[in-house]
Amino acid sequence: MSECDSFKMKLLKCISTSECAERGGSQRECVQSDDIPDECKALRNAFIKCRRGQFDARARLQGNKWAGAGTAADRFNGT
Repeated sequence: MSECDSFKMKLLKCISTSECAERGGSQRECVQSDDIPDECKALRNAFIKCRRGQFDARARLQGNKWAGAGTAADRFNGT
């Protein structure tokens, strides 16, 4: 299991419950059309930063600061 899988699973769940997906749009179409709630956008950004951190050479020495943190969505929700 990848260190970014928690972000990915939360993002997929968020998109699948969005209004766009309920209208019958695929998850890919919803993300590309930017027709998702702000919470999903925050999760998407956190997932992208986590994935980018996996390939960052500095992160290999210092550790991926985005992995497992869940902080972007938590900050959005105020927890």
